[in-house]
Amino acid sequence: GAAFAVPADLAWRVAGTLQERGTVKRGYLGILSQPVRLPEGGLDLTQKGGLLVVGVEDGSPAGRGGLMVGDIVATLDGQPVEDTDDLLVLLSGDRVGRAVPVRVVRGGEPREVEITVGERG
Repeated sequence: GAAFAVPADLAWRVAGTLQERGTVKRGYLGILSQPVRLPEGGLDLTQKGGLLVVGVEDGSPAGRGGLMVGDIVATLDGQPVEDTDDLLVLLSGDRVGRAVPVRVVRGGEPREVEITVGERG
């Protein structure tokens, strides 16, 4: 059979939310991504990696917010994003339906886009 790994932070957050509210909102951006190293120097970022956007779903929150293939997602709502686990943890809970700042590296330059986190059904 297939096995899936869930980040511990996300599992604890989901368990707490289920206990408190009885349901969990799951957020999504609508991107395909892969971890990459961030370019060196001049970006004012503390982490070494980010998520390279390799696909943007048509009509998705990411597409509406201006995220583009080739962007490297560095932070979401001020929190570092170095891999897909980081992103999954940050997209859960109260960020669903909220517009959040997403810091990206585009063409070697940092910039910020605002994305309203969608709810995965």
